[in-house]
Amino acid sequence: MVAAYATSNAASLIVLLLTSLPQVLYTVFGWRVHISSNVNPSNFRRRSRTFSPAENVQRMRSIEGWLEEAEADLLIAAVTRAAAAVPDAPAVVEVGSYCGKSTVVLGSALSAFDDATAVKIYAIDPHDGIVGALDQGVEQMSPSLETFRQNISNAGLDHLVEPIVKHSFEVEWDKPICFLFIDGLHDYANVARDFYHFESSIAPGGFVAFHDYARCYPGVQLFVDELLVQGRYEKVHQALAMIVVRKKTESEFSLPVRHQSLPTPKSRLSGSGK
Repeated sequence: MVAAYATSNAASLIVLLLTSLPQVLYTVFGWRVHISSNVNPSNFRRRSRTFSPAENVQRMRSIEGWLEEAEADLLIAAVTRAAAAVPDAPAVVEVGSYCGKSTVVLGSALSAFDDATAVKIYAIDPHDGIVGALDQGVEQMSPSLETFRQNISNAGLDHLVEPIVKHSFEVEWDKPICFLFIDGLHDYANVARDFYHFESSIAPGGFVAFHDYARCYPGVQLFVDELLVQGRYEKVHQALAMIVVRKKTESEFSLPVRHQSLPTPKSRLSGSGK
């Protein structure tokens, strides 16, 4: 899939399709992108300069972490679409940053926008080195904060990325979100807590990506499947263990949201989880 991005023409095409043409269903490098009928292209304040997703993916290969190239491709397309389609929600929130592999992918894509300073990535992670899932087992890695900061600096993204060294549920939040990436601990309780801590701030039409949507992490799959059944979110696309969903606008969603009681985690959770 990365090969399809290799030319600047391909990069220009994806930017054009994701930001300029309303009310059409496109297939872009295998990703079906629905441009909602109630999205006015005149509201797309952000316009992207030349961007090479292939170079972005190449940069991420040198960073420790767990992210496949096809998953990185999907992140690039999704965050680009989100930032362009929801200009009044300038926050991108990443829960679970570890050494910054996915953060660099997101930041490099957003830095290509002409008004890149209008959007910011809030990278939330306690950097305590705890990864995995409570129901599948966790592993203690080395603390990752200094490595994370170095990787962000090496990528030239200090101006775009704000590290928040906390667990997700410790963060006081009041900013509208265009893109939320959930990649903390991969059990049901943690995924639910990470998501619902920020859900009310996700703008209508905004996007959410969940990593490790796979059989080896049944808690992630169960939570996302339940979320989609509720009807407030729709599936956009999946690449390997990365799934992207979109929050419907009020005009698209007429049914009441079904709230569920969430399990209360019994220990200090929401680590790096990668």
